[in-house]
Amino acid sequence: MIFSVEKARSAYRWIKATTACTNKEAPIGIIKRFSLYAPVGLRICISYPKSSIATAKQTPHNFKLTDFETALPLHSESVGLYYSFFPYFLATFLILKDHETVKKGLRGMSALVDISHAIYQQYPGKYPFGPKEAHLSWHKPADLALRLYYAVDPRRNNVFPSLHVGMTAFIGLVLLHGGYERAAHVMLRWSALISASTLAVKQHFQVDIIAAWVLASRVHYFFLETNQTNAAAMAAIKDETLMACKNLIAGNYSPPLENNASPAFHIHPAIFAGAEQVEGIESINPIYWEILKSTLALTK
Repeated sequence: MIFSVEKARSAYRWIKATTACTNKEAPIGIIKRFSLYAPVGLRICISYPKSSIATAKQTPHNFKLTDFETALPLHSESVGLYYSFFPYFLATFLILKDHETVKKGLRGMSALVDISHAIYQQYPGKYPFGPKEAHLSWHKPADLALRLYYAVDPRRNNVFPSLHVGMTAFIGLVLLHGGYERAAHVMLRWSALISASTLAVKQHFQVDIIAAWVLASRVHYFFLETNQTNAAAMAAIKDETLMACKNLIAGNYSPPLENNASPAFHIHPAIFAGAEQVEGIESINPIYWEILKSTLALTK
């Protein structure tokens, strides 16, 4: 069983067993944190549908499926892991407490969403798999949950890059940057599983995952490591994400010749480590590691 209350308690105790953060600043209270998180969350909730409506009017870019994606069947039972995107944010809210890291993380999160919307406009996409192709039942809970997702997001566009992947990977890097090492270790593996679930439920291409990893890494570099938050930094992040994925966008899955144009050059090592550690988790469906292994191979 992938999840149980006891496993959740054990994970929480393990995270709390060491110093939560190397930052000496006193933790901020839950009400203060909520006041910081809420505007960003509301902005994301409002901006995504608006962007989706705008890109739906454009001709979708012809993203090509890899052989692995073509052969991969729908795993509707993975929708629970796909939906765990939401408790992932709740866990972050409970773990991340020092003001400086919260402030930088939320600023970077807003930038990541804004850059994603700019890329959606340049490369509007639509995953060629929906309710008609899924052949979902009306009695299985997983199928009903996937039907709900199709109802909430009927356009199924704004795929490149994946916000599920980009946001969760970035949060893992924020935790690592802030000194929450054990929490980051757990969250980056959780992010990798969410990344795999986006393919398992047929809502994204492999290139969407890779682009999101690049985007999360570059936002982390500019906004947290070097504290560059101006318009030039935003443009650089967008350009580097597109450059790193240009062969993938074109459907050519061989790596570029230049080392600094390779996706692997732009992806934070901790994201790779989180994905690679999924191989050792025995209690999960092996398909998640197969998805991640195939996707990691495309970055090399």
